[in-house]
Amino acid sequence: MLNRGRDKEYFTTHRILIEDGKGIGSKRKNFKSIAYSTIIMFSVQTAGGGIDRDAECTVWNGHLKASISFSKSKVDIFDVYQLLNVKISIAKLKGTPDFVDPTPPNMDKK
Repeated sequence: MLNRGRDKEYFTTHRILIEDGKGIGSKRKNFKSIAYSTIIMFSVQTAGGGIDRDAECTVWNGHLKASISFSKSKVDIFDVYQLLNVKISIAKLKGTPDFVDPTPPNMDKK
């Protein structure tokens, strides 16, 4: 898990979950879920010298582009690059075992 400001990113076994806080004092959250098997491209940008102390990873899955910033002092961006290479390769070979039922749960229960 990464926690930078209001946003949190989770690299799970099957996907990247991005939790985005929606405003100061708001409890409203926006979640993005990107399965490794759907990622078609990703890039990493190393931190530069001077003022820029962050590295960044951007992933695309055809419908969504998500950028994740990492603190240069806390994360080696090349480890993230290697993790994504492995996760995406395995997911493409096996397919994803996840299934999301498009039918919402019964909301009539009280």
